[in-house]
Amino acid sequence: MAEEIEEIDMQHFAGLFGDSHLSWIIAQIVADPFQVYRPKDLEELAEASAPSTRKALRILTRLGLLIRNDTDRQHPSYKANLDSKKKHLALTLLSYSVVDDSIGTDCMDDPIAEYYDSDLRDRYESVERGLHADRPAP
Repeated sequence: MAEEIEEIDMQHFAGLFGDSHLSWIIAQIVADPFQVYRPKDLEELAEASAPSTRKALRILTRLGLLIRNDTDRQHPSYKANLDSKKKHLALTLLSYSVVDDSIGTDCMDDPIAEYYDSDLRDRYESVERGLHADRPAP
């Protein structure tokens, strides 16, 4: 199974975003959202040109998936915008769904359940309780 997952991972979201440096960088962000990324490192890992990597980083920064740190103007760094939790969650679930569809697993179930338990349960259950407040308890 590990070999199958690795093969799927090499396709970066099963080719949904095309076979581009942008999709490779998105896959890296999803795989390790706590990493600090430097353009030179991404160029080497993706075997991409500097202009291609810079373009991908500009797009991802504009979309709010990455935050650029300009403390060192000549050597900027980037990190995942974890304040944009829904975007990151959506990409993570997409990556799990690719694995699930490709090899018939249920990898996506645990993160969905965790997200519901940690972020949504109180909100939706309180709404549900409010909708039925006028009903007598069984």
